[in-house]
Amino acid sequence: SISTDALADLLAASQPVLLLDNRAADEFDVSHLPGARHAATAESALRVVAGLPADTRIVTYCSIGYRSAIVARALRDAGFRNTTNLDGSIFRWANEDRPLVRDAGPARLVHPFDASWGALLSPALRAPLAR
Repeated sequence: SISTDALADLLAASQPVLLLDNRAADEFDVSHLPGARHAATAESALRVVAGLPADTRIVTYCSIGYRSAIVARALRDAGFRNTTNLDGSIFRWANEDRPLVRDAGPARLVHPFDASWGALLSPALRAPLAR
């Protein structure tokens, strides 16, 4: 895994890193890390990385890290040896007041996944759940 501090340092230094958001499309649409590509499943992530060098630096994330850990393992199993999972995923990133985007602009809210898991997000950061 990679810590939020280490990822922030990589991004601040303009180090090349492919960010893969492994949440559902409705979660991604609320907000995501700047520059992230949407790849909800291992299969879609493998399509995104097809043709890239095996040493490409890839960081996967989801809400808390479970789904993205599965994707990271699939990418490593496919030969992408520089793949890591973001520790605490987007919930930790947002709780630490790190940048998020939606469409072309900044975002503040994060999709909480559901009411139970959303409790891990600061209340001010929780987007309303669709009914």
